[in-house]
Amino acid sequence: MPDVELLASGIWMPQKQTVSTLVVYWWASWCPFCALQSPHIGALWQTQKATGLGVLALLIDKLQSMANAYLKSKGYTFAADIVTLDVAKMLPKPKGLPGVLVLKIDKVKTRQRHGCVGR
Repeated sequence: MPDVELLASGIWMPQKQTVSTLVVYWWASWCPFCALQSPHIGALWQTQKATGLGVLALLIDKLQSMANAYLKSKGYTFAADIVTLDVAKMLPKPKGLPGVLVLKIDKVKTRQRHGCVGR
């Protein structure tokens, strides 16, 4: 997987991650179902990041300014970027939004789902 330049600043580098489980989350600022799901993803990351859980949110928004404004207005602090072609090649977006993919450190897909995922 390629490095991901984060919206907030910095670069998310897969080879430097120390997480044991990575939640990849596809969403959009204009998606009503994502608006329901995103607080749960944020809460999951906040409560579990010390246990080795990481979140990489991949937005399908077209405008970086809209994505940044949305993240800031909601107070989300998990790693997020707009999906690039390089990332989409390695992690293609599932059908529908929101989409969630859980990866173990060995990069084996353990669960993938689209639509709202309950608590």
